[in-house]
Amino acid sequence: GSRGLGDVYKRQLPYIAYVDKNKNLLDTMFDSALFLPLNPGTDGEHSLMKQSGWEHYLENTIGAAEDINMTALDRLVGDIKAELDLGDDFQFPVLMTVPYTSPSTAVFGTLDGSASVSLDTLEGCEAVVEWFVDESIAAFEDADFQNLKLVGFYWYREEVNSADSADEDGFTRQATALLHEKGHKLLFDPFFTSAGFERWSELGFDGAVMQPNLVFNDYFETEMLEEFTEIIRKYGLGVEIETAEPGSFRSAATRDRSALLYEQYLYYGWKYGYMDTLHTFYQGAGPGSLYDFCHSNDAYMRSLYDKTYRFIKGTYEMPAPSLSVESTLSVEAGSKRVRLPVTLNCGC
Repeated sequence: GSRGLGDVYKRQLPYIAYVDKNKNLLDTMFDSALFLPLNPGTDGEHSLMKQSGWEHYLENTIGAAEDINMTALDRLVGDIKAELDLGDDFQFPVLMTVPYTSPSTAVFGTLDGSASVSLDTLEGCEAVVEWFVDESIAAFEDADFQNLKLVGFYWYREEVNSADSADEDGFTRQATALLHEKGHKLLFDPFFTSAGFERWSELGFDGAVMQPNLVFNDYFETEMLEEFTEIIRKYGLGVEIETAEPGSFRSAATRDRSALLYEQYLYYGWKYGYMDTLHTFYQGAGPGSLYDFCHSNDAYMRSLYDKTYRFIKGTYEMPAPSLSVESTLSVEAGSKRVRLPVTLNCGC
């Protein structure tokens, strides 16, 4: 990376490659990346209830001329695969987000430049999905990235709820079938026990990860993660691993609790087995918490990045601590003293 690294390039680096504390690239890190739009609300030209908002997301993610998002990632992956000798054929998987627009009175846009498409029917919402998937595939092909491959899309809704529309199941099945026809997969990310989570495969999703976001509630007890594991194992889901927002680790008042919550995600993933399932990671906007962990001068915060790497690779473990000392234990009871040889083992 001696060609003058842009900020986005540098911020993506510790996610694509495992970077040690001396800034050496030792291995790959995450095995794919999802580009998720930030929803600015329902008003304005960048609203995700409008065609212009999704066009902006598409251009910013794939078509940007400056060194950001996929443009930066393509160059970064090229440098990493050369550094780690991954081979010329190595390509890094990426996912785009597919619009979710529940029926409303809004007018989405013209799509093909002619008649306006309204969101007042499921047919209109389905037309929006097909339009954006086609636009994304075409834009990705036109970009001619050398080191990336588009493997699928993310469903921009965390439940399949009949309260949203009279035929929400039908709309969802239509969207998943459309993606499959075009050779792409669709990822579903329900919040904890949200509507439809247990039917994700039946609805046509290719993978689903559930958020155990109850850990951020005051009533959270660690036993809940065991119950969470039983649920995802029963219904074949993966898990979304979450950190608190980056600012929570920068404040002395919230750092310790935020770090403990994140460690519990990792520890119980190892203990209960969801470390070996499909997982996604959420860690805040901006460079993110994991970026801060990687570059922290604090040994404990830096260790959270290293533990994340081991969790991703399936080598994380946290056995019960013990102490290793070879000595003699003296026990005194009344006038009698007994000396016993003991050996204690310490390993973390």
